[in-house]
Amino acid sequence: MMLDRKSRLMLILGLLNDCFGDLRSTVVNLSDFISSHPDFKEIDEFSLREILRNAQELERKIVEVMDEIKKELFTQ
Repeated sequence: MMLDRKSRLMLILGLLNDCFGDLRSTVVNLSDFISSHPDFKEIDEFSLREILRNAQELERKIVEVMDEIKKELFTQ
């Protein structure tokens, strides 16, 4: 299957949009859990805060790439 660059970028953008949605849900769930159960020692034992920070960083990276793709797609 031969796709031009614009088509490939649209496919990647769709994929990243799905990833972002799933990751956003994960970030919200982790954040809510951590704030709802601050007394759970397991939160620190299993590094849930670090997992949350990593998920938030990945979220930022995905947004950056999506913005870069949108810029190329829609400023031609």
